[in-house]
Amino acid sequence: MIGSMEITTHEVVLAAFIAAFAIPEVAKGLHDRWKRRRAGDWPETRATVQSGKVQQVRGRRLDSDTAELGYSYSAGDEYYSGFYERRFKDEDSAHAMDARED
Repeated sequence: MIGSMEITTHEVVLAAFIAAFAIPEVAKGLHDRWKRRRAGDWPETRATVQSGKVQQVRGRRLDSDTAELGYSYSAGDEYYSGFYERRFKDEDSAHAMDARED
């Protein structure tokens, strides 16, 4: 028998901290790195936000708010446009995204 191993409260708190904060940060960093690598040699360009709106979406169990942005950009001689939509838990967060794009 090697001996008994007791886990202290400090070790439990440290493990909980790592699980709650460090692991998600590492995962986000890896995801961001993967996205940059996928973009490869795509040219950089400026985009214009054409429109923005926020609407409430009623679900069976949960209501949420959706922010929708209309955008356009040119790359080379080509013109592109589209919409980006993101769902939020509350209206204030949805409006915050809409306001950042003004």
